[in-house]
Amino acid sequence: MTRKKEKKGKLADQDRFEFTGTDRFKEKIIPVLAMVEQSSEGMALADLNGNLVFVNKTWCEMHGYENPESLLGRNLEICHSKEQIENDVIPFNKKVKEKGKFSGEVGHQRKDGSLFPTLMTTTLLKDLNGTPYALAGIAKDISEQHRAEKELRLSEEKYRKIFENVQDVFYKTDKKGILTDISPSIERHTGYKVSEVIGRYVYDHYLNKEDRIRFLKKLKDDDEVINFEAQMLTKENDIVYTSANAHYCYDNDGNITGLEGSLKDISESKRAEEKLRQASDNWDRTFRSIRDGIALLDRDHHIVQFNRAFQDYVGKTKEEILGNYCFFHVHGSTCPIDQCPFVRMKQSKVRESMEMTIDNRVYEMIVDPISDEDGNITGAVHIMSDITRRKQTESELLKLKEDLESQVAEKTKELKEKLDDLERFFKATIDRELRMKELFDENRELKEKLVTIDPPPLK
Repeated sequence: MTRKKEKKGKLADQDRFEFTGTDRFKEKIIPVLAMVEQSSEGMALADLNGNLVFVNKTWCEMHGYENPESLLGRNLEICHSKEQIENDVIPFNKKVKEKGKFSGEVGHQRKDGSLFPTLMTTTLLKDLNGTPYALAGIAKDISEQHRAEKELRLSEEKYRKIFENVQDVFYKTDKKGILTDISPSIERHTGYKVSEVIGRYVYDHYLNKEDRIRFLKKLKDDDEVINFEAQMLTKENDIVYTSANAHYCYDNDGNITGLEGSLKDISESKRAEEKLRQASDNWDRTFRSIRDGIALLDRDHHIVQFNRAFQDYVGKTKEEILGNYCFFHVHGSTCPIDQCPFVRMKQSKVRESMEMTIDNRVYEMIVDPISDEDGNITGAVHIMSDITRRKQTESELLKLKEDLESQVAEKTKELKEKLDDLERFFKATIDRELRMKELFDENRELKEKLVTIDPPPLK
């Protein structure tokens, strides 16, 4: 078999060769040659000095040459850069000559100087006497594979950084529930280092072991778990509230290999919820315990919440009260009554009140506005206070005041009369005293006169 000249514009298969020998040999060799020419991988044959003696169509195309004649007779170095020859080709061919066959990555260079990676398989060809005479190489351009691997590596690095820095805890376990991987954030939430939990059962970290059983049952029933809340123990045996998401992992045959998931530390929100719940319970107890009837209304008079005292006042069930109009239950009317404090409050935007009698009981109706940040009325607090006793007390106090005032007036009159009598008595007494003093003075003066007129006889 000898090489024929290439037909212009065509890289023929069997036409590239001239055959000698039997037709049977031709029938066997032509399909082999066709396979070589039409292969999607580049194929080349070089002597032991590296001079190319055969290349197929794919080898030409991947190196940027139009036909084999551009390469035949030239050294393999034309297909590599100097750096590739030193780092890839020489070490690679050395292993081929040592082992007779070798596979691995070898860098190649195109006609335009651009570089690309290949997966090479090269065989050291030997004659019937075992003497090496050529190198047969098969090259597959793995540029796309390299790009994909690079993208995958970058993606893995990216997600590894996310995995290592994320606030939540990501983890993997095998089928037995033994941790095989976990993010470093576990230390932030539990105090455990990654090395301290890898290889341990997840079960050991649950405060309530029943939670783990419920978790696995939920996973088995639904193939996934979403927002499963459980209490975990830290390294110091403190309690951490967690919310878990998880799903099964499968192999290529669909067999369960384990599970992976994430844990979110919800301790802060749980503590906040507990405080809110306690505050809500305290408010509910206070709200229910207030003796005045209180109802919260929307801006259209609908009752949205009420306490027990209000329900007792109106004598209706919870279902009958909620969502209905306040004036319907309080006044038995189909519209707001005249001087309705709610209507007046919506106009004044301040507290309004009124007193009214219902079934011989006196009530004070107080309506306080509920406003949004812009001052718009969004509802009201309706307070219904039974002031019958207070009104009775006020009436009794008023009557007592009137009685006291009447008694005081009478006593004052009596006292005035007595004071007048006493004043008259004092005046009469004083007049009498004055008169006696005058008589006494007159008597003394007369005695003095008598002494002057008739002195006493000398002894």
